[in-house]
Amino acid sequence: MGASYGKEIQMTSKPISRKIISIVTAALTMVVMCGLPAFAYAADTGVSKEETVYVVTNSTGEQQDVIVSDHLVNKGKVKTISDETTLSDIENVKGEETFKQNGDALTWDAGGNSIYYQGKTTEEVPVTMDVTYRLDDKVVSGPELQGKSGKVEIRIHYENTATYEGSTVPFIVMTGLMVTDETFKNIKVSKGKVIDDGEKLMVVGMAAPGLAQTLGIGESELGIGSTVIITGDAEEFAVEDMMTIVTNAFFEDIDSDSIDDLDYDDEIKQLDKGANALADGSDQLYKGLDALSDKMPDLKQGVKSLKDGSDALEKGTNDAKKGAETLSAGMEELTGSLPSKLETISTNLGTIKAGSQAVTNGLGELKDNLDGAGAGATAIQTGLTTVSGQLTGAASTAAGLDSNADTSSEACREISAKIAELKTNNTIDDDQYYAIMNAIGSDLTEIQTQNGTISATASGLESGLKSAATALTGEESQIYNGVGQLGAGLDAAYDAVAGEDKLLAGSTAVTGGIETLQTGVNDSITAMQPKLTLLNTGAKQLKDGEVNLAGGAKQLAEGMDKLYNSADTMVNGVYQLDNGAYKLRQGMSKLYKQGIKKIVDMYNDELKGTLNDARSMLDAGKGYKTFTKLPSSMDGNVKFIYKTDMTE
Repeated sequence: MGASYGKEIQMTSKPISRKIISIVTAALTMVVMCGLPAFAYAADTGVSKEETVYVVTNSTGEQQDVIVSDHLVNKGKVKTISDETTLSDIENVKGEETFKQNGDALTWDAGGNSIYYQGKTTEEVPVTMDVTYRLDDKVVSGPELQGKSGKVEIRIHYENTATYEGSTVPFIVMTGLMVTDETFKNIKVSKGKVIDDGEKLMVVGMAAPGLAQTLGIGESELGIGSTVIITGDAEEFAVEDMMTIVTNAFFEDIDSDSIDDLDYDDEIKQLDKGANALADGSDQLYKGLDALSDKMPDLKQGVKSLKDGSDALEKGTNDAKKGAETLSAGMEELTGSLPSKLETISTNLGTIKAGSQAVTNGLGELKDNLDGAGAGATAIQTGLTTVSGQLTGAASTAAGLDSNADTSSEACREISAKIAELKTNNTIDDDQYYAIMNAIGSDLTEIQTQNGTISATASGLESGLKSAATALTGEESQIYNGVGQLGAGLDAAYDAVAGEDKLLAGSTAVTGGIETLQTGVNDSITAMQPKLTLLNTGAKQLKDGEVNLAGGAKQLAEGMDKLYNSADTMVNGVYQLDNGAYKLRQGMSKLYKQGIKKIVDMYNDELKGTLNDARSMLDAGKGYKTFTKLPSSMDGNVKFIYKTDMTE
């Protein structure tokens, strides 16, 4: 709304002029088309007064005679009508109703009828006429123009002297001529219309005397003035009479409060405030863009840094994608092969445990045998006859002991190798490996050392028994010596096997450790399976995420490349925008000082006064209801009809 008001205000007072012109034009068109102006009537239950003033003038427009006709419209069918008038020579012209007069007061015995009466007055009518004539640009009188031929100009100027409560009463004037096409052709009227009915021409000119002055504007701005000019080509000019109608009746239907629609006080204030804000905003815009312009080199460098970072991010995400793909493949392979490998390890540990148990059992038997052999050394000396056979069996036993020692050593080596294999395959970590090795390592080493001793001892025992068996058949001294050596060897073997029971205890510990290890491996298989599955799923999700991240990083890098390539264009654009903002600031300042401010000042200094004048004018148009007199309780309207005799 404010914008449209602003545009109208920039056109000075023309919006008001156009509104008034539209009102005037509508009324005049109605009069021309209908032949009579529009009148307002009182309520159905009351009495109103319609007054017609007939004015007779000579050819120059000078008032000669005035006759007033009043019509008391009795819509309420009242019996008695109270009226007021300044007329003389009053007579009822359409009925037999009588009246009584007391000064200006009239009391009509209406009997429910309307009253038509007329009278005379010497008062000067409120709108006067001044008529001048020209023939071929020479001033002539009306009578002199009759019968003449040539270029004719009739100029009619009107003066409006009527006021109501200090304001000029707005009258609309219509002057008409009836001519034949043969005597007056090519007719033009300054403000009006030429109507051709096929036989005659009706020339109607329109004026609004005093209206422009009342509004404080020029007649050219209003579009209708105080003068009507009629021109044409005469061929024995033969126009005798000119008729004029003067009325203010159509103003009665206009509510002066409607002028409030043209009150732009709030809009003008908003326009002024908005223009100031716009000027301030353009100034702030320029300052902001100027500051931005100063930062453009830093921005360009920042864009380059951002581009380099996005390139590095793209490379890093590509590397991460490859690593995630490798991890996913490895986890998939590990998930498929690790359980079976652990099961194989568990099976091998069972075999190792069985061998270790056999070693432990053999060591127990060896201990018992060595104990028995030591106890029977004396019996050997007393039973040499049976020693030979026993020596042969002992040699065989020694050979078995040597074999068992080798088997035990081999089992220890296999245990160490299996544990190392677990570490190599990452089945157990370094901490678990060293924990196991610390637990059984010293025992395995001791077992291997003792096994070496047993093997050496058993080998020597076997050789000695064989020699003893051979010597048994020889010299007796050799047998005794052999028995002595046998006793010493058995003592050493017993000490090796049963001395503090280290070997037997170590072998038992190895067996228990292997059993614990096997149980741990089996438990690991059970616990590890869902975790491996979860790890495999996570690795796949990581791979997919890295693929998406790598794609996004690539798009980011491409976008940053485009941004970097367009950085110069962007910088130049900001510089141009900064320059444009500077010009905008100057333009807004100029617009406010030379445009908006002048509009605001013009409205406050000129247009508001015109609006007030328009309100007063409309109130005067509604208030002027009679030429003579009207009771305060009665509504009314008045029109003036002039007959100008152009031959006098």
